[in-house]
Amino acid sequence: MTGEAIRHLVLVGGGHAHVEVLRAFAMRRPEGVRVTVVMDRTTSAYSGMVPAFIAGAVALSDLEIDVWPLARRAGATVIEARMTRIDPVAKRVMLEARQPLAYDVCSLDIGGSVAGLETNGVRANAISTRPLATLLDRMVALSSASPQSIAVVGSGPAGIELAFSLRARFPKSRVALVERAETILPDVGKRYRRRVLSVLVERNIDVQTRTNVASVTSQGIVRADGSLLEAEVVLWATGAAPHPVLQASELPVADRGFTLTEDTLQVAGFPSLFAAGDCAVPRSRQDLPRAGVYAVRAGPLLAHNLRQYLLGRPLEPWRPQRSMLSLLNVCDGTALAHKWGVFTRSASVYRWKDSIDRAWLDRYRGDGLPKMPPMEMQCLGCAAKVPAKALEHVLMDAVAGTPGEDAARIDVGAPVAWTVDVFPAFSDDAEQVAHVATVHALADLWAKGVRPTHALALVTVPEAESAVTFAQVMAGVRRVLDEHSIALAGGHTVLGETLSVGLTAVGPATTFLGIDAGQVGDVVMLTRPLGTGVLLRADNNGTVSGDDMKSAHGHMMRSHAALLGVVDQIHTATDVSGFGLAKHWLDLCLASRCAAVVRMDDLPVLAGVPKALAEGVRSTSAPSNEEAVQGLVSVDAHPLRPLLFDPQTGGGLLVTAAAAVANDIAVALDAVVIGRLVGYDGGPRLSSEPVR
Repeated sequence: MTGEAIRHLVLVGGGHAHVEVLRAFAMRRPEGVRVTVVMDRTTSAYSGMVPAFIAGAVALSDLEIDVWPLARRAGATVIEARMTRIDPVAKRVMLEARQPLAYDVCSLDIGGSVAGLETNGVRANAISTRPLATLLDRMVALSSASPQSIAVVGSGPAGIELAFSLRARFPKSRVALVERAETILPDVGKRYRRRVLSVLVERNIDVQTRTNVASVTSQGIVRADGSLLEAEVVLWATGAAPHPVLQASELPVADRGFTLTEDTLQVAGFPSLFAAGDCAVPRSRQDLPRAGVYAVRAGPLLAHNLRQYLLGRPLEPWRPQRSMLSLLNVCDGTALAHKWGVFTRSASVYRWKDSIDRAWLDRYRGDGLPKMPPMEMQCLGCAAKVPAKALEHVLMDAVAGTPGEDAARIDVGAPVAWTVDVFPAFSDDAEQVAHVATVHALADLWAKGVRPTHALALVTVPEAESAVTFAQVMAGVRRVLDEHSIALAGGHTVLGETLSVGLTAVGPATTFLGIDAGQVGDVVMLTRPLGTGVLLRADNNGTVSGDDMKSAHGHMMRSHAALLGVVDQIHTATDVSGFGLAKHWLDLCLASRCAAVVRMDDLPVLAGVPKALAEGVRSTSAPSNEEAVQGLVSVDAHPLRPLLFDPQTGGGLLVTAAAAVANDIAVALDAVVIGRLVGYDGGPRLSSEPVR
């Protein structure tokens, strides 16, 4: 597809079908395609092991898939956001508190809801089984409680397994299974139904059929006849219902209200929109049960058909199996199996079920993840800088002012501070990149104790989707500027091959903390953990967890405006960016005619960075950063030594102040003390403090 426009595939949701799509794309990436995954949380739980978790037989981590590294191995960008609506005509995914995403092809795998949530008091007083993530969160909170009475409303397979799991978790509690029909499991044969009922009785679960729920209160379930079934905890498992977001999108629906697809998994009438899992049903099988096994089985075909559609080739129909093996976890070390009228219960069936579940999960995490091909990609963000030595050589006589200074102080009738900063995008998430780039540019002024008042945006956007991408960029820029009452005075936008975002900013320089004002004896603090260069590099390789990357992005997006509140107590400050901690610290030392001692053991580090360092991960610009300070740094071998040269995108501020006020400043700035300024004796300018 060389020379053709890049097409954008958006996967909304991280359900059982989509993790298989990502695994298939990680093994063989589709050419000419940019992939974005949208999820409201970056872990996906496997529904088949939820009863074992509630029963206390497995940990939460045993049933969760971290979709982030799987997506990154597929070359996909992950956006953690909630979809509010989809417009299949305009081909836009609407997101909460974000700009819309444009797509060429989209796939939905967002699960469903639960029937009857509109029943009086259910949302306020019951725990719904969907969304699954919310159920798990509530179960974690409940695990430390000791409820005397529990009621499960709904006696389908999910409700029955819930009752079994709650009996195991709370052996002394009264557990009731409530069903409005005349019998449990109305869609199965009588012999199997009787067998399940006998196991429920054996497990001391009170089965109450022909029970219509009028409302749920804090005391329990109010029946239609006005009587009360006391329950401290009520779980709502009344069967699957269509996802409200898709209902709001007015997509074509099947008889039960679920999104209707053709047998190719394309939404009826919208060939560029696919849907799988509990949110949709195929036209030829509208009776398909809402069971995780069907989403699992749909995954390979969805991956195949998405690839075929992107290539303009014929698609294949999905032929879901007519009969399904039913496995009910009794949560007492046994499981009940049923198919074709034959059933059995034993410990070996449970072990078989457990091994099937774990084998499926292992395909999408840890050693089961597809191996990454060797990557020679240049690191972006602030790592994409001209090497420091080359820059210094060219600018030595060309620029007035202190070398290494963050901003220029200019007198134009009144003193003003001026700065400019721009970097190529480290991610395809244009809105997040713009947020980080804006904070990063403004840090140059905040570090000087200057309050920015006006800014100009400098944006390069790819020609494809240029209008949508530019809207996303400006949303990220404005979010930061508006928060700090900074006026956007204009800017300049051009088309280019890749996205880059920057700002030039200005503010009154009534105060200006020059990097030449450091004093011997000053305590040196750092306001943000190190390691973005290492972590972004590792993320490109798909070896960083979603939680670690979300934490890193959170740090990168946080502003430095708090420094303005303590500016009178600070001697000097500088931001730590693309040239790394050592170079920025040395610039301060050279300008202030002093040296410094660093406490290596006290360097703050982003989560996930020590593991990446131990695996040998380094940013591509780290070697040139280290070369630029050769002979000026004397730091003994230490596991964190590479972080002295790691380029920081959205890095922290290096702040110095007198020892008497250092602790107060550290608290105000959420900073960590990492060293001190000392007199220069003619040796290296930056040395490590002896091990304490």
